[in-house]
Amino acid sequence: MYSTADRDDLLQIARYAFWEASEKFDIDRVDQEKHPENVFIAYAVQTMNGRLSDYLRKHYKNVRAESINSTDSFYDIPDETSPEPMKAQMLRLLEDHLPRLIPRETQYLNFTLFDDWDTRQIAESTQVSEHTVRYWKKSLRIKLKPLKDELMK
Repeated sequence: MYSTADRDDLLQIARYAFWEASEKFDIDRVDQEKHPENVFIAYAVQTMNGRLSDYLRKHYKNVRAESINSTDSFYDIPDETSPEPMKAQMLRLLEDHLPRLIPRETQYLNFTLFDDWDTRQIAESTQVSEHTVRYWKKSLRIKLKPLKDELMK
């Protein structure tokens, strides 16, 4: 999936984000009932995830722009007669768009596409309200609109 250079870039970004978190972390602001080490780890993980997400989003945007400029987009529509499982075909179709999704949106897609769950079942499983699940669906529609537009051509 990623080359060695990409992996090295991601590791360097994570290292820098960890260093940045250690520089910005203020132990005096930690509540007395909380363990400072645990709070720092959570803060560092959040900082690293943010930096890595930003990098991947920008990288995806650049790669996507290059591929659009170089060739016309073409998607293989999932086919039930194919020897490849339907789930794998759907994931291949969505793979260019997955980096833009938050984990809950990806989870929503998994539950609806592959498990055929309804809003109530997803809400119960993820311990959120049905309104929140409907928000994920609305957000997905916006983020996946480019895919829809390409498929409708």
